[in-house]
Amino acid sequence: MKKNIIVTILCLLIVVAAVSISYILFSKNKSDTIEYRNNKYGFIFELPKSWKG
Repeated sequence: MKKNIIVTILCLLIVVAAVSISYILFSKNKSDTIEYRNNKYGFIFELPKSWKG
């Protein structure tokens, strides 16, 4: 029984760590990009501020 609790806690810690790492890696500084939003077709993407097109 005690082993099951330890395994459950370790799994939860792994999930929390994975979510935290993902958030840190994929959240970026929005000031470096320009967001293009097309409401007609319903898509959004980001371009670097240096984009010339």
